[in-house]
This record gives sequence, structure tokens and C-alpha cells, in this order.
Amino acid sequence: GGAAAVYGADAVSGVVNVILRENVDGLELSTRQAMSGRGDAYSYSYGAMFGGKVGDRGRITVGLSYNHEDPLSWSDRSFGTYNSFLPNPANGNSSDGIPDNLFYRDLRFRTSAYSGTFRIGTLPRMTYADGVLRELQNDSIYPLFGPPGDPTYGIGGEGNNPANISFFRQKYKSISALTHFSYELSDSISLESDLQFAQATAGLKYPGSATSMTSTVYHQAGRENPFIPAQVLSLMDQYGLTSLSVRRNDLLQSNWSQGRASTRTTYTGTLKLDGQFSDALSWQVFGQYGKFDNKDIFFGERILSRYAEAADAVLDPATGQPMCFSASARAAGCRPINLFGFNPNYSQETLDYFS
Repeated sequence: GGAAAVYGADAVSGVVNVILRENVDGLELSTRQAMSGRGDAYSYSYGAMFGGKVGDRGRITVGLSYNHEDPLSWSDRSFGTYNSFLPNPANGNSSDGIPDNLFYRDLRFRTSAYSGTFRIGTLPRMTYADGVLRELQNDSIYPLFGPPGDPTYGIGGEGNNPANISFFRQKYKSISALTHFSYELSDSISLESDLQFAQATAGLKYPGSATSMTSTVYHQAGRENPFIPAQVLSLMDQYGLTSLSVRRNDLLQSNWSQGRASTRTTYTGTLKLDGQFSDALSWQVFGQYGKFDNKDIFFGERILSRYAEAADAVLDPATGQPMCFSASARAAGCRPINLFGFNPNYSQETLDYFS
């Protein structure tokens, strides 16, 4: 994948590089198969070229190729972690001999988690996971960013991991077809024509939604929300809270994918006439038509306003089952969601409403 060109002057980012040889006789086939040393990141290509004479004065050459590359994400490699230089907490000033910045590996965003995260009073940031209310766990904490007692970065452990949505290589595929035709109309006039088509698609997909991974979007869970665990309700009562601001990331949903795909398509046609008036004087007529299409598709995005409506759950007095609080949202198909704990699967009706 990557930037490439079709016949140089028609260079288009994302189109495969195709060189069409002239004077080919017969059929030629080619293939390439490759993978990483770890048995993944598979890629392959197939090519075919056919050429021959057309009568006594003409020649035609046709080429086809297909290329495919599997994606490779950061999370597929142990070294594929989110790293950054951050200010050194021990640094005093620029002349104290202490490094101004340190390199931190495997950073996590503690302000959002796959099991949901929240703060109650002055307590540390907490989560409710696997039936247990506990403090969010990290190997260590980076203290300088974030409000007092609520640092943004953790190192290792829990919290949103950017490596889950980062890729060394996206999925890529391309197909191209070219035809070259030449014919001598007379001893002094020749005709040449080229038709070219190339299409390349690159994209990525990951399970669930990474929307609001690091932004400040919180969802309110009122005390009447039936999904709030009893342990959390007890703490809310101790601190006199009637609602709780919860933030979660649904990246690891097994039946929900988010991502994007970009497709670039190029069409080109050329026609050329060459001739000679004499040995010292020649002429040429040339025409070209080209078209480029670009299509970007984003799918599985979380519609935040609808997600908030699904998160605002109450008990249905008629059935005793959770429902969306908003009557208009219910009429539009809203299904309640649980902000607390790991939710490996949302129903298709739930996903249809907010994604």
C-alpha cells in the first residue's frame, strides 16, 4: 500500500504502481506470498499479462494485478505500546542536572475504562468490574496531569489503552487493469491508445467503539438507575450523591465494530496519433481523459446524544424491567445500557439506536 503512481504523471496517493511492458507475446502469470516471522501480517499479490500482434501492423498488451495486505495492530506485538515523553516529576529547574522529561511506556488513560470508571467524593477513581467495587488498578501512576487525586495517566494495568486502536499497518487491497494498443495506420501515421483503471482500499476495524477515548464526555446515572450496583449506591448515600458521572469505553465489544475505509479509484484513457510530413517535420495529436473518485466510509461511530439516552435508565413500573427514561427516545427504539462492569455484547436493537 501507500502512495504510488500510474504512468508517473497520473500519480494518485493510494494507487498501486503498475508498469506495463510493451512487446509482450503470450501469457505471463506471477504471484507473491509473504508473512511476518511470527506467522501473521499476511500479504499476497497476483499478476497477469497478455500480449500479441494484431494483424501485421498492430500490437496489444493487457495487464491485471491484485494486491492484498492484512492489518497489523500495535496490540499484536509486545512492543506495540502507547509511549510518550512527559515532564519529569523530579525535575526542579533547567540547571539542576535532572532530565526535564522522561520516556514512559505503556501509558493508559485512567479517566475512562472498559468496565466504566467514576469518582465518589474524595475517593480514588473507581470501577465496578466482575461484581467487585474497587479502585482502578495500574502498575504505577503518572502524577502531573489531571486534577488532584485523579491523575490522567496510569502506566500499565487498567484504563483505555491506545494500542488497541493503533496500527503498524492497515488493511489494504488494490486492483488495477491496463491496456495498451498500437497500430500503424500507414507508413507515416501511427495510432496508440491506453486505458487504465486502478482502485485501492485501505482501512481499519476494531471491536466496539473508541469514541470519547480521551475526551471529557461523562454520562449521568441517577440514583434511580436500576443498573447501579448496591455497593456503589451505598457509597453514593454516604456522600449524599443523587447521581453519578460515569465514563466508559466500549472498545472490546465482540458484536460491534468501528472503523473506516478509504477507497480511491482512478480511470484514465489516452489516444495519440503520430505522423510525419517529412524526415525533418513531424506532427502529433494527443488526447487524455481522467477521473478520480475518493470515498471515505466511517462506521460504528457512537452517537453520543443517543448513547446518553440509553445510559439514562429507570425501572418500567409496569414490567419492573429497565427502560430508557426519555419517552421520545423509547419511541425511537432506545434500549437501556449498563454503564457498570464489562458488557461483552449489546443487543442488535441497542446498537441500531446509538451507533
